[in-house]
Amino acid sequence: MRCGNYQDRPRICRIYPLESRPFEAMVPARRKCPPEAWEPGLPVIERDGVAVNAEAAMILAAHRAAQVADVASKARIAAVLGFADAALAGEGLAVCEVTPAALLEAIEASEALADVPDQNWTIVTNRAPTYAMLSDLDCPVRLAPAGQGYLASFEDQLAA
Repeated sequence: MRCGNYQDRPRICRIYPLESRPFEAMVPARRKCPPEAWEPGLPVIERDGVAVNAEAAMILAAHRAAQVADVASKARIAAVLGFADAALAGEGLAVCEVTPAALLEAIEASEALADVPDQNWTIVTNRAPTYAMLSDLDCPVRLAPAGQGYLASFEDQLAA
């Protein structure tokens, strides 16, 4: 309750600490939430992957629907920016850093596109076992050290 904009906070904040990703269960041990979010004695917020509170369930459903609805727009923006790296959920984050002006320009340019351009996406990982598995499946993949372009969840294992 320390947020200076609590009454008008975004959806993602309203559902905290519920999981917003549509296909991922909320597992407190894997969350990076402060430990007090999971203390015993707090109200139950979810049961078997479903929000208990009706308002939270409604907000969560709207948030997930917006994420799905935004896929095509985000793909067009990524194409305009020339960003085609992705990471596996739970392993890390592929990072695309752009200035606010360049992002605004890319958003405006993407709105003029009728379709999502074809892109050759590459999975980025810093884990040799992941690299080997994806390579065996003929998936475009590359090893990258943790750093500015890739925020890893695990220590580097770059020897393939």
